[in-house]
Order: sequence, then C-alpha cells, then structure tokens
Amino acid sequence: MRVLNKDKSQGPDGITNRMLTGGGDVFTGLLHDFLSSLWLHEIQPRAWELSLMQPIYKGGNKLKTDPASYRGIYLSSVLAKLFEGLLLHQLTQYTEAHDTLTPNKLGTRPGRQTHDAIYSLLAIIQRNWTLCYSPTYVAFLDYSTAYPRVHRGRLAVLLHQFNIVGKMWHHLCNRFQCVKLRVLHPGIAPHQTVQILRGLTEGSRLSPTLFGLFAADLVNHLKRKFHDATILHKGQQLWVSGFLYVDDLCLLSTKQMNSNETRPSLANTWKCRGF
Repeated sequence: MRVLNKDKSQGPDGITNRMLTGGGDVFTGLLHDFLSSLWLHEIQPRAWELSLMQPIYKGGNKLKTDPASYRGIYLSSVLAKLFEGLLLHQLTQYTEAHDTLTPNKLGTRPGRQTHDAIYSLLAIIQRNWTLCYSPTYVAFLDYSTAYPRVHRGRLAVLLHQFNIVGKMWHHLCNRFQCVKLRVLHPGIAPHQTVQILRGLTEGSRLSPTLFGLFAADLVNHLKRKFHDATILHKGQQLWVSGFLYVDDLCLLSTKQMNSNETRPSLANTWKCRGF
C-alpha cells in the first residue's frame, strides 16, 4: 500500500490508489481481510474481468481510420492490480527459487535488465572471435502482438507442469480466463463490451511473467535441439544460443543458417506451442 502510485488512472470501478492509501488503518485492515478471503476461497470479483481501453493515435501520418494506427492504453481496477501484485510477489519468489524462467530470460526478472542482454551478446561475439576465430550469426525475432497470441489452455498446462499448483494456479487462471474490454470512444456506447477469448491481458502486472513462463517452454525446446551451444561459466555449462528479453528473442549460432530452412522450422515450433 505504501508504494502505490497515487497518480495512476482509475479503472472501470472509479476507485483510485489515492482512495486506497487515504483510507487509514481501519480501511487497510478491512482491505487485508477482503483480499485474504479472495485468496482463501479461490474467487475473484467478476467486475475485475473488465478493463477500459483508451486508443492513442501513433502519429506519423498513419491512416486514422485504421485501428492498427492506434496504441491501446489499458485501465484496470486498482484493486485487481493490488491483488495481482500480491500474486506476482509470490510467483516471482517461486520462479527465482526454482529457475523456472531459465537463465536466458531477461527483462522481467530481478537483476536482469537490458544492459545485461547487450553485454552478454557482445561478450559471446567477442569470445567466439577471440578464442575460436569464428564469426557469430545473430537473428533478432520480434513477436507480433505477443501477449494476445498466448494460448490460455497451453499456459494453464505449463503452469501445472512447472508445479505452480493449488490456490496460485487457480488465481492465475482466473486472471486470464475471462477478459472483457470496453473501448473509450465517442462512437461506442458505455455499455458495449467485447470478450477477449485468447491471450493475456494487456496492462496486467502478471502478464510479463506469465508470458515468460509460456516462452520458457520454447527456449527449453531450443536448448534440447541445440544442446551443444554452451560455454563454461562459473564452473557450469551455460547454454548461449538464445536470449529472451520480455517478448523479443535473440538467436545465436557460429554457423551460417539458411533462413529459408530455419524460419519454417521455428514457425512450426511456435505453432505447436500455442503461439
């Protein structure tokens, strides 16, 4: 509660972080009991299923009648975000303790930021050239609309395979199984909503980590397929054929790859894994 951003925009219920932080000790105690009851009984308010989406024009002389010319800003209930923060804290502790996201996952893990990915890439290129006199071929891959492409059923199965079970599994599934959206536009009536049937919720505090768990399955598949691509690091063999930064994938190889052959193979791999 003390670290909540008081200036965050409100969601569909009109509640703001400023209201939550200004309620005093009595209100904080009631809120604790409310969130604890949700956790205990594995339920969440149906009102939390709805988010508001504010379209923002990207500019650059893009066609204003084309929906792709707009970037969506998502506004969810601050109470839902607070509960997601509690779930995320426990989920992060578990994934870090069990290395569920793989060492090659950067960006959404504590102590692994953008500069770490850049340094790792440059160090591998320099090592291959200095020690092996070998060039390094790099392919940068960007997921198109990453979160909306996640297959929810596949994600639920992966969570169970990662031994994320019990109350945590049920609450995580509840957060992405039923998602509704209302677009803030003068031509769209306030009561008109649309149900999103696939993917993770944009703007959710859980989505980056859940996507990381989903994509870790792909990275693990690549590790099995190219298991020899390792270097010795702190006495252990570290796989270095790819880095995943949030929703961008970087693949490395000391052999030149035919893109006409590798692209269909990767596409088929992603399709089999629900991308």
